[in-house]
Amino acid sequence: MKQYNLKKKSLENYKVVTEPGAFIVKTNGCSALYTKDDYPRYIVNLKVSTKEGFEKCLELFGNKEVIDIKKVSHLFISGTIWENQVVDKSDLPVKGEDVIAVFDYVDEELKCTSITLIPRKKLNAFQLSSIDKSRKLLKNLLLNGKS
Repeated sequence: MKQYNLKKKSLENYKVVTEPGAFIVKTNGCSALYTKDDYPRYIVNLKVSTKEGFEKCLELFGNKEVIDIKKVSHLFISGTIWENQVVDKSDLPVKGEDVIAVFDYVDEELKCTSITLIPRKKLNAFQLSSIDKSRKLLKNLLLNGKS
């Protein structure tokens, strides 16, 4: 099994959640469909922890600059996207993508209670041939106008 490392410096890319609310946060990837109970779901790892989680994380780092992520992954908050909410697997968030995460207290612990995907937008392709034709037409008009 492949080992994934976390650099201490990477913690600067994580956010601290200190209170309940809805926040835009980055994901750290989405796991495969979890089916070990009657509630099939995708686990979405968030680049978020509590202040206490970060303090424990730094204790585990100690003097090291890099550690196995498995040693600290439990200190970061994850959320759930239920299988019936997913029409197409390509809609699942990828690492680094923004989502809207709702945090609230569950059994006196701040947890992610809901994740909403932010709709993706498609960009238009650069139309080189159209630009080239427009530039040539403009150039020809300017040259012909000077004669």
